[in-house]
Amino acid sequence: MSEQTHRRPDERAWRDPVLVAVFAAGLGLRLVGLTHGLPHVYNPDEVSILSRALGLGSGDLNPRNFLYPSLFFYVLAAATGVLAGIQWAIGQVSSLAAFEARFWQDPTPVYLAARLLVAVAGALTVPATYALAQRVGGQRVARVAAAFMAVAYVPVRDAHVVKHDVPATLLILVAVLASWRVWKRGRVLDYLLAGLSAGVAASFHYYGVYALVPLVTAHALRAGMAPGAWIAPRVFLAVAAMFLAFAAGSPYVLLDHTTALRDIQANRLIIVDRAQHVYGPFGSAVPQLGYLLSQATLWIPAAAAGAIALGRASVPLLVWTASFPLVFFLFISNTWPFGRTANPLYPFLGILGAYGIAALARRTGRHAPAVLAILAVAAVIQPLALSVRSVYLLRQTDTRTLAREWIHAHVPAGASVAVEPYSVQLRPTRERLVEALANAGLRPDQAGRRSASLLARTPYPSPSYRLFYIGERGMDEDKIYLPPAWFSREEPGSREPEACVEWAVLKSAAPAGPNPLAPFVARSGTLVHRETPFVEAGLPADGWLPDTDVTPSLRVTRPGPVIEVWRTPGLCGAAGAGR
Repeated sequence: MSEQTHRRPDERAWRDPVLVAVFAAGLGLRLVGLTHGLPHVYNPDEVSILSRALGLGSGDLNPRNFLYPSLFFYVLAAATGVLAGIQWAIGQVSSLAAFEARFWQDPTPVYLAARLLVAVAGALTVPATYALAQRVGGQRVARVAAAFMAVAYVPVRDAHVVKHDVPATLLILVAVLASWRVWKRGRVLDYLLAGLSAGVAASFHYYGVYALVPLVTAHALRAGMAPGAWIAPRVFLAVAAMFLAFAAGSPYVLLDHTTALRDIQANRLIIVDRAQHVYGPFGSAVPQLGYLLSQATLWIPAAAAGAIALGRASVPLLVWTASFPLVFFLFISNTWPFGRTANPLYPFLGILGAYGIAALARRTGRHAPAVLAILAVAAVIQPLALSVRSVYLLRQTDTRTLAREWIHAHVPAGASVAVEPYSVQLRPTRERLVEALANAGLRPDQAGRRSASLLARTPYPSPSYRLFYIGERGMDEDKIYLPPAWFSREEPGSREPEACVEWAVLKSAAPAGPNPLAPFVARSGTLVHRETPFVEAGLPADGWLPDTDVTPSLRVTRPGPVIEVWRTPGLCGAAGAGR
């Protein structure tokens, strides 16, 4: 590959029919199944992220939670505002208050708009990967890399949920592309734009700060490694631009720095310190590589071969291309091995893998184009199959939704039911909701927006139940909790009379195994209904959820955990019976 090709990538990339085709395929994979679960939302991260974004609608722009930076919340809030404006313009709602009330009744449009935003960002990583690969290896490499990015399992899976990693990946690619101009042209404007784009990426996700690495690498390759080269005003300009962009996108990380430092430290305990304790320094690299191999098996050796071939062709180009993924992989090797954190690696894995496939194909001489096509198809079959399977599963009804329908049909309204959070979503009776508010020290007129909206409905929706939530006391104003230890008490008389549980709904969270409460509930009750995601009950396989690192299997027929509904008259003492 000539150096001239590297300097002058084709500016008419969108005219490439292969790019158009793979972009359409990538967009389709990310759009199909986007309504999964709705109107019920089973992913706790989606709930917390969108709740923070919607909270900005009150006029207070401080999210007051900094486990993530703030720009994504502002973007989601703006998208929700646009949706409200559209619904008002077409006459679906008459005011912002009506839009909010409509949300509490059915959040589907708001969640769908947020998921659509993430899905489009995910699809745009395909042409962004093409543009970056074109600079590294030309059009053929760009086509193969874009095809991989279009179908790669984890990017496709994560584009279906409202989380930061997919849009952050797109912004990191934009920052890396901007650093190319720093290397090849080195104008003041190039440094400024590269710094700004890195700051925007960091304002979407803290790990976006690593987008500064290719910028620094580009400057080093251009200016040399002499000590004086690093004192260049343009370097300081780029760093200042990054800081300003981050501050503009997440201002309260600085303005409310006390809270931000508290939350960042709490996040570190979960993400970094826990990984260090369990896996040791750099120990998370093993499960991360294992998961990559499980759903991109041929691509890992292809990427290794590509790195070797690229190094032989141009060491500076290899250094620049590998600078971000190498440093980022070292970072996630010291964090808890969530598959989603590896999202920013996939474009670079695709580029290096495509370069390796192209280098191998060139050795066949005049048959190179045909060999390239065969090798590319062989390499993308596995991730494509997994992505298609996951999209198919997302279109199936979740086990929790099916269990809810069964409960509505068979459990009498007003019955006392114990259920785990983020399991089957049931509605509390009006009296139960008032009781929960009182336990939280609130009157009905002091209820939060969701509870107030539910209390204001006339007639009150049915069926509704006297709900207990299994777990230690949480912060939700609308929930009354029963600790798991309550179910293990031997004598019914030792239980509080007001804690009468006529029905218990247990989940076996895939892939965690059987619910530990099941043996205790079985002493006092009877299993009356079971929903399973597996082809056969009791089949030794891991379940699949769109937010867990379990690759979809033909043994699994739908998303969701195993749900068991138990009739538990033995968990009601004499004083509590009949409530």
